[in-house]
Amino acid sequence: MNTKTETRTVQCEKGELTYFLTRKSVKNINLKIKADGQIFVSANDKVSGELVDNFVVQKQNYIYATLDNYEEKSSYSSQSIRKYVSGEQFDILGQTMSLRVEESKQEEVFMDGLDIVLRVRNVNNSHRKEGMMKQWQREYELNIFRQICDELHQRLKKYNVPYPMIIIKKMTSGWGACQPRQGSITLNNRLIEAPRYCIEYEILHELIHFIYPVHSVDFWDFVSILMPDWKRREEELERLWR
Repeated sequence: MNTKTETRTVQCEKGELTYFLTRKSVKNINLKIKADGQIFVSANDKVSGELVDNFVVQKQNYIYATLDNYEEKSSYSSQSIRKYVSGEQFDILGQTMSLRVEESKQEEVFMDGLDIVLRVRNVNNSHRKEGMMKQWQREYELNIFRQICDELHQRLKKYNVPYPMIIIKKMTSGWGACQPRQGSITLNNRLIEAPRYCIEYEILHELIHFIYPVHSVDFWDFVSILMPDWKRREEELERLWR
């Protein structure tokens, strides 16, 4: 029996879960979650896609617990790598920017061309530098995401799409999720690394879920109407994730 793999998405309590379904000669439905957050399920051809979707939904608590565990380990690892010294690089809106650390009585963080300037009283105070940079990153991400959401929401108001609460967090799988009942969308904090047009696609994608909660034909037709080149933007995001 030849194996074949398809990508499927299910709606769970915390938002969407995307997984890879591989058809192979197995007796049971098998679930595997990799450290990079990718979810793999295997089942034989006789098991319907709907049944596999239901299986994943039933396993959502286990899946989210495993993803959270991987996320904590990833967070610890990334924090130990960052030194916040001059020359360190950050990817922002599709561009690679360099950190420039300067000693100054006036503490601040701002952009200067392709540099991120971090002015701090004591350049050797790693804890202070880390705190300032993380606060700046959170504020910058939220500002950019809100700007884009403002622009896109104007096009969707006539469809009674609510203006969402924007939640930004580390995610081990996927770029975002919509929680229609809570009136919120969750965005991967790594999304800020992508070009602006990719962020536009992801936010539009989540906003449309307030109209079409699942990835139905109507959902994708509506995405195509509002953003005809959405596939190119999605592929760019997938390359970034890899």
